[in-house]
Amino acid sequence: MEPESLSKQVKKLEKYIYTLKAARELNKLDRLPREAILKLRDAITIARGAVDRYFGSDDTKEQLQALNEATDNLKLVSEAILEASQYDLLDVTDVAHLSALNEYIIDQLR
Repeated sequence: MEPESLSKQVKKLEKYIYTLKAARELNKLDRLPREAILKLRDAITIARGAVDRYFGSDDTKEQLQALNEATDNLKLVSEAILEASQYDLLDVTDVAHLSALNEYIIDQLR
């Protein structure tokens, strides 16, 4: 079986984040928990776009910019996962799964 491409892995992480209960029920959250989930969603969306630009570009300078943007936003994803867990928006399993997939993607980008 062929391993998933990095682009597919980032999309998988984004889909997982967007299907979290807290992400689907933003209007029911207080301000700070809602901001934590929005930060998580925004960071993964920007990271996915940067990964797509990285693989879609033939220009080395553009690839480097996209790579840096993706890495920076995936680091924000890590921070946002922990922040969301502090508000009990993610259970231990979600934190472990999201963190592991996110760290794997960051490692692949290096």
